[in-house]
Amino acid sequence: MASTSKKRKWNETYQQYGFTKFSRDGLDAAQCIHCSTVLANCSLKPAKLSHHQSNLHPNIELTEEDLEAKRKRFDKQGTLPTYGFQPESKPMVQASFEVALKIAERKKAHTIGEELIKPCAEIMVRNVLGDKAKREISKISLSNNTVRRRIDDMAADVCNQVCQEIRASAFRASLQLDESTDIANQSQLIAFVRYERRRR
Repeated sequence: MASTSKKRKWNETYQQYGFTKFSRDGLDAAQCIHCSTVLANCSLKPAKLSHHQSNLHPNIELTEEDLEAKRKRFDKQGTLPTYGFQPESKPMVQASFEVALKIAERKKAHTIGEELIKPCAEIMVRNVLGDKAKREISKISLSNNTVRRRIDDMAADVCNQVCQEIRASAFRASLQLDESTDIANQSQLIAFVRYERRRR
């Protein structure tokens, strides 16, 4: 079924919130010039951009001239930092994947990451380890779209591993198909595969 969600466009006024234009999958997005976080197309709203800055960068106060100068320096950076591929971000990405896995295992709404889990983690870390550690925790992306992408990436990886094991099986695999419906009453195809798995 084709997506009916509204495709938003970048507006130059979004720069006042500390963002620069970013393109992903042919859609406009916004990238924070302070932490390199990329917000999805659906987040191209003043309220959401302002929410990001006030929650993750509350102590950053720049004049319009300073903000413009920093944005220009950010846009001139190398390709890897601009796209958020920074070595120091790896623990943040791993934490994001592990939390997304817990959300998926417990079948919770993807929004619980940003609305409940992250705020609670920030409170606990701030009280136990201080504000500096809390700011580090704040860098972990747990937005609705990020959690969905993490789950999709892990699902694709599991599917790829299973397919590789089936191909490596010494015997032919048996396949059985069935149809079911999910909680939204949408039809889902179920595949049962029996094969020999080599011990590692």
